[in-house]
Parts: sequence; structure tokens; C-alpha cells
Amino acid sequence: MKFLSNLIRKPLKSTVPDKSTVPDKSTVPDKSTVPDKSTVPDSDSVLSLPSHPEQWVNAQKFELNHAIQFMDFESFNAVIETVNNPENLISKGYVDQLTLKEFFGSDINQWNDFMRHISGKSVLEIGPCVASQLSLWDVASERYVIEPLYNEVIEYQRNKFGKTAFLNLHGFALPAEEIIETLVQKIDGALLIRNCLDHSPLWPFILSNISDYMTEGSILLLWNDICHPPGWEDGHYDITDNVDMFRRLLSNIGFDIISEYQYHDSPCINFGCRAIKK
Repeated sequence: MKFLSNLIRKPLKSTVPDKSTVPDKSTVPDKSTVPDKSTVPDSDSVLSLPSHPEQWVNAQKFELNHAIQFMDFESFNAVIETVNNPENLISKGYVDQLTLKEFFGSDINQWNDFMRHISGKSVLEIGPCVASQLSLWDVASERYVIEPLYNEVIEYQRNKFGKTAFLNLHGFALPAEEIIETLVQKIDGALLIRNCLDHSPLWPFILSNISDYMTEGSILLLWNDICHPPGWEDGHYDITDNVDMFRRLLSNIGFDIISEYQYHDSPCINFGCRAIKK
């Protein structure tokens, strides 16, 4: 069964997922291929930032607008049901196929090694938006989520579905750019961040915080568009058009890359990797 890692954000083009960025068929549509609806994040979860706060607020408004209407798709019911099905836990053999493909080369043995690695340890996901895979990572001792729209999304899901796609998690409804001191040197299992960095103009601070949160030997699972073609400006920020520079940046903040994954047929330059904290 496929799950949440195929919820790839990209700008509105149509209500049909773009095959170039959604490699696997799934029962879950792309969460940004939905029409716009005007909803402004609650002021309690939109904090002032040290530079360009209006850009950050605009990015979060973009996310919330699309997240709400994405959740209005009938097929989002499949996400809610997957998360709330007690049989869909990694301790019971559940494997997200896209995560397996991107970060573990479709090698189930590598996934099993990873699952053993995070057992009894703390894990963190940054920017899951409407649902977190960590809800199913029940072997971890502590599961944390940083999502600026955490409160708004959960409230909407509970009102609409009577349940939520965020289970057994410690949630921080804060900007990922702001350091959360209680998480510093806390994540000894793994940190997952997928298609989040380019949605903030302050993405360098997110990477810096990631390095601070993770302990030596913990595993980073990261995938992101890092440069966008014309027409992708709304809610997106270019990081670099040079993959080698991004690799070097990860190395400089303390990571050894184990494996890589890219979608070469995507209109965006993108990069994904599994890396270990030095």
C-alpha cells in the first residue's frame, strides 16, 4: 500500500497530478493540484521572523489555501483511513512504497535495517502539511512534527472527518526556520523532510536547525525541488540550480550521503538523499 510521501507540492496547473513529479500511481492526489481558496492562517501560528516576514506569511497562506481544498478531495478519505487503521503500522510490516523507492533504492532489507535503527529512538518530520508518515512509525519512542499549519489542519480534519491524520505525535505549530530548543540534540533516530525547504524564503535556517536537532549517527531522509521553471513562483523559492552545490552544503552542515534519488524527467531540478549525521 502506498501512503503519504507521494503528496508532492507544486503550483496549481490542473486537478490531475503531474506525472513528471508523481512517479507512482496512488489513491492519494497531489496536494497542491487543487483550486485556490482564501483562508488566512491564525495569527497565533504565524510568528514574526527576522527578515521578509511578508514572504513567509504569503508562503503559509499558499500552503493553507491548497491544503484545505486538497483535503476536500474525496480521495483524501484514503489518507485518513490509512493513518487510522491499526494494521498500517511499520511494526506490523507496513511499508510506504515511495519512501522505499526514493530513500532505500526499493531494497526492503535496507528499509528493515532503518526500522531497527529508529526503534526506541526519537524521530522528527518537518513540514508534512496534511498528514505525517510518523503516525505509522510506532517503533520509535518519541515522534515529533514541526508544521506551521498543524493546528489549522488538525482542526479542519476533526471537523470534516471526525479524526485526524496526525496520531501519537508531539506537534509544534511553529515556523521550521525558528530553532526549537527542546529538540536540539534530541533526534537520535531519523529526520524526514520532503518537499518543504523550497516553500520558505528562510530555508537556510531550516537546514541549520536540522543539523542542530540530529545527533551523531541519526539518519536524514530529505527530498526537495531545489530550482523551479517559470510559472512556479507562487509559494516557491529557488535554492540552487547546481546539485553539486547542494550536496556540498549538506556535507558542510554535518552529513555523509549514503544514497541519492532524483527525478530527471521533472520540470524542476530536484535532489533527494539518505544521509547520516556525522
